[in-house]
Amino acid sequence: MNNIIGQQISTHLEFLGYTVNDNSKEDSCKFEAKQAEWTIPNLGLRIDKDGFVFIECSYGRWNNEILNFVDFHNTIQKMNQSSLFSKWYPVKKSDDSGVILVIETWAFGYDKNSFGTTITSFIDDVRKNIPIFYDNFESYKKR
Repeated sequence: MNNIIGQQISTHLEFLGYTVNDNSKEDSCKFEAKQAEWTIPNLGLRIDKDGFVFIECSYGRWNNEILNFVDFHNTIQKMNQSSLFSKWYPVKKSDDSGVILVIETWAFGYDKNSFGTTITSFIDDVRKNIPIFYDNFESYKKR
């Protein structure tokens, strides 16, 4: 990883128990962080040239018809209203393999305390709210 912020974040995530895979290219800093504990989300991270750190995870694989249900969108809206550290939105996969739920947050640069607070709060948001989607929309899961 050729980016000092990326190296610091990678070390921080490894301390939290993540296995970090560097997917960086010459002009970008991108990596994945995988967690063995199934209740903690795997993360995708990207750091832009200005030092913004974009953090995301994705869940589910629902049938495309889920996008036609108002309850699905209302649930996402409730997540966005109650979540302090994350933004939730559905994405229809371009290969028509279904709909995933993307949850994202961001940080600027790396400061141990503020990044620690951001990542912990993000994980808490996801862990608290993702069961709602599985409980309410399991019947629409792509098999």
